[in-house]
Amino acid sequence: MAVPVKQKNGNYRVQMIRPNKGIFVDKRFKTKREANQYIQEIESKYSTTNKPIDTKYRFRDLIERAKLDRFKVRTRGDKQFTDKSWKLMVTRWTFLSKTAKFSTILVKDLDWKTINTKLETLKEDREWSSANKYRYVSDLSVLLRYAEKIGWVSHNPVQDAKSTDRINAPGQRNRVINREEYAALVYWADKLSEVPRKANAYAYQTFPLFIRMLWETGCRVGELLKLQYSNIIFLKEDDDFGAQIIFPSSDTKNREEKISFVNKELAELIKSFKSKTNENRVFASRYYTPFNEVKELAGLTEPDARYGETIVFHHFRHSFATYLAQDGANEKQLKDAAGWKSSSQADRYVHSTEESVRSALLKRIKD
Repeated sequence: MAVPVKQKNGNYRVQMIRPNKGIFVDKRFKTKREANQYIQEIESKYSTTNKPIDTKYRFRDLIERAKLDRFKVRTRGDKQFTDKSWKLMVTRWTFLSKTAKFSTILVKDLDWKTINTKLETLKEDREWSSANKYRYVSDLSVLLRYAEKIGWVSHNPVQDAKSTDRINAPGQRNRVINREEYAALVYWADKLSEVPRKANAYAYQTFPLFIRMLWETGCRVGELLKLQYSNIIFLKEDDDFGAQIIFPSSDTKNREEKISFVNKELAELIKSFKSKTNENRVFASRYYTPFNEVKELAGLTEPDARYGETIVFHHFRHSFATYLAQDGANEKQLKDAAGWKSSSQADRYVHSTEESVRSALLKRIKD
C-alpha cells in the first residue's frame, strides 16, 4: 500500500502506480485523510485480487516499475526502506539484470533453480563470499515479493529455496572442457579479436590471451585479472617452458604466493601484447561479453548431456586440475599448481614450490 508523505508546506504527497495499468500517480493533498482516501480508491478500483497473473512483463520491466512505485516496495515488516538501502538494492537489481542476464527473462518464468544457477555462476566467477551472494538473494526476494503484490507472479520463487540453499547452494563443477571444445573457443576468440570495434575493444583484443592463460595455468579469474607484466618472467631458449608466472600472495584467494608456467607459444603471445602497451596490468576487463559471444559462435551455450552444466570460467580451472590428475600429478602437485587449501580444516595453506609445479606441468606440455 502506498503511504502519504508529509511535505514541508504541510501538504501530503502520494506517489504510486495504478496496479495493472502502469500509470504513475503523483498528487498532493491538504490533509492526510484525503491522501489515504485517494489511495484506497485507486487500489480498490485496480485491485489485482482474483485477476490472472500478468505474463508479458520481463525482469527489467519489474525493476522500472518498482523504482516508480518505491513506497509500495516494503520490508518484511512492512516498513519503508531508507534512501541508502533503497539505492544499494536498486544497484544490485540492475547488476543482476545486465550482468547476470536476468533482463529479458519473463517474471512469471523465474524459478529458484534459474535464480540460484545464475547467482552460483556469479559467485564462482567473481569469487563472492557466501554472505555476498545472500545479499543479492535477499534483495531479489524483496523485488519478487513486490511482483507478487502487484500480480505479476503467483508467489515469490525465492521462498522455494531451503534456508541453507540461499547461502551455500552446491556450486561444485563437474563438466570438463574437452580439447575440441577448447580449440573451438580459442578459434572464435581469435576471430572476434580481429573485428574492429569501439565498445569493449580492449576486452575483445585481449580475450584470446585471457582464455589461453586460464587453460594453461588453471588460475582463478580474479588472480588473472590482477596479473601484471612485472610478474611474468620470460625464460631462456633452452628451458622447457616459455615463461614463469608469479601470482603474489596479495592477489591470491589463499594469500599464498602461487607459481605457474606457460608454454613457449603462449609466452610469445604475451610478449606480443606487452610490446603494444605501456600499462603494467595485463588485463582490464572481466570479459563476460566476449566470452558469451565466443561460446555462442562455438556452439557451446547449452548444458552438457552428462552433468547439465553450461560452460563458465570456473570450468577452465576444473578442467586444468582434471587433466593434471590424469597425467599423474600427485596431491601436493595439484595443490601447488591450483593454489588450493589442504582438504583438512586443520591444515595450513600449502606453499607453492617451483620444482613441484614445474614437474607436474612439464609432463602436460610434452604429451
